Amino acid sequence: TYRYLLFGTACRIETDLRDTVYQHLTRLSFSFYDRVAAGEVISRANSDIRSIQLLLAFGPLAGLSAVSFLMAFGFMLSIHVPLTLVTVSTMPFVFVLGQKLRDRVFPLSWVTQGRMAEVAMVVDENVNGTRVVKSFAAEFDQIALLARAADRLRWSATALIEARARFNPMIEALPRLGMALVLLYGGHLAIDGQVGVGSLLAFSGYVTMIAMPFRMFGFVLIQAQRA
Repeated sequence: TYRYLLFGTACRIETDLRDTVYQHLTRLSFSFYDRVAAGEVISRANSDIRSIQLLLAFGPLAGLSAVSFLMAFGFMLSIHVPLTLVTVSTMPFVFVLGQKLRDRVFPLSWVTQGRMAEVAMVVDENVNGTRVVKSFAAEFDQIALLARAADRLRWSATALIEARARFNPMIEALPRLGMALVLLYGGHLAIDGQVGVGSLLAFSGYVTMIAMPFRMFGFVLIQAQRA
């Protein structure tokens, strides 16, 4: 239910933003549209509003995950402090990788949005200027122009996906490493009788609760910067 409410609210805010952007565009002077292509305006507006909508949809979920993380962390401390410290020992690495991911992905995402606007501009100009293109027999020239714009978009999008593929698996694997450390060190403590088996099982459940903020950290960080 809460997911439905969050995503529904985000979609309604997106609708209001689109209405606001449209009303603002209708009040701009003709000189603005002489300087900026209509395709670029449409592409920029859609991508920017979409980024805000995604942040509004997943931001509260990230906040709830952070609350669950704090609660689980408190329960873990009440069970066994050294085991808790071993569990969260991977957190600094998540933060470092998240910063590197943001520094790498944000410029690429900005370039990708610009390339998408370039493709939209070429398509818009050719659709609106079909008669002009035909009168000068420039169909093949415009096709080549669109192909070059699409190739540039493909390069930037591929580089963006490669950057995410390089960092996201490591960010998501670190919580699993924490679980492995819990089983290794916690099993040793259970064998020595310092921790009960039930406490170790409860500890494993709390580790699962703190895994979600780890997985959402990189996405929310990038989306917040883009928005």
